[in-house]
Amino acid sequence: MKDSSNETSQMSLDQANMYLTEIKDAFKEDLGKFNEFLKSMRDFTTRRIDMVGLKSRVKELFKGHNQLLMKFNAFLPNEAEVEDEDEDEVSSQRQPIVNVEYAMKYVLNVKTKFRHNPQIYKSFVDIIKMYKNKDKSAEEVRQMVISLFEGHQDLVDGFMVFHG
Repeated sequence: MKDSSNETSQMSLDQANMYLTEIKDAFKEDLGKFNEFLKSMRDFTTRRIDMVGLKSRVKELFKGHNQLLMKFNAFLPNEAEVEDEDEDEVSSQRQPIVNVEYAMKYVLNVKTKFRHNPQIYKSFVDIIKMYKNKDKSAEEVRQMVISLFEGHQDLVDGFMVFHG
């Protein structure tokens, strides 16, 4: 029997990864905006900017992309939502997401660490897909991630938050 907290955490990790892919696809003609989003998230994670600064940057970056803004709001506590001109539509489409902030930070960390070796990041995404599709058990996924992230104990430890 699967642990429901692992399923919830896995769902959050998948959602964060899918959201990053959606942002990258939306800005495929202007990858500078995607990279600026990643930089903003890193700046927030390292406390170079606060929530107000992050919200301001994201609102500016996602101008004209209400769906991305709505989905970004799903990662934030209710009191920290970014308001947009079409706020009623954004609020009505909100879906609760558990542990997504941590999942988003974790996925960004993996992507950043392996920016010069994207094959490792791709392998990580493939491992997550195998688990999601029930091709691999939680234990098999743990072992694969431990092997993939050998020498990066911080990433292994971070993954264990989801699959510990």
